[in-house]
Amino acid sequence: MKRPVGCSLLLLAVLMLGVPVLVFASRQNQAASEAAQHANVEFHTITSGDVTVAVTALGQVDADVSANLSVASAGRVAEVLAQPGDVVRAGDVIAHLDNDTQQIGVEQARLGLEMAQLRRDDLLAGPDSGQIAVAQANIDAARGSYRSAAGAVNPDDLRAAELGYQQALAAVENAQHARTTAPGSQPEERYALLDAQVGAAS
Repeated sequence: MKRPVGCSLLLLAVLMLGVPVLVFASRQNQAASEAAQHANVEFHTITSGDVTVAVTALGQVDADVSANLSVASAGRVAEVLAQPGDVVRAGDVIAHLDNDTQQIGVEQARLGLEMAQLRRDDLLAGPDSGQIAVAQANIDAARGSYRSAAGAVNPDDLRAAELGYQQALAAVENAQHARTTAPGSQPEERYALLDAQVGAAS
């Protein structure tokens, strides 16, 4: 059976129109695919020259010359005079320590020196009239005890009185020594008083 000529022409027309459409669609799909592939690709013009490379890394920078610092005594840092990057030389002051404790020690030493000077002045001045009067009173008391004990029969009381008398004599000798070694700047009246007290004690 023969097909009608009209159907054949229609089929031929469809094929002639459909093939270009299919080809165009295929090219569009190919172009879109290539565009998607090259979306993240960077294009550069190749030229001749030096290549600069930058490297990022973590590390510690050490100076060519370094020195370890130490102090003579431990303490709290009160002030820092040198800052990072400053140029310092040997002998430069770069920090101050809190010296409150050292200041207290210096004050105590000063007070001790003043007390030692006062004691030295007392020794150079010799005994005063009050000290000699006390020694004389001790002598008188010892002499009275000795005389009272001399008439008693108890040997223990006698020995105790003799011991007190010897101690009083030692006090007299000390007063005489102070009289002979007293500085020459003492008034003549004081020397006369010392002589009288020593004579009365003996």
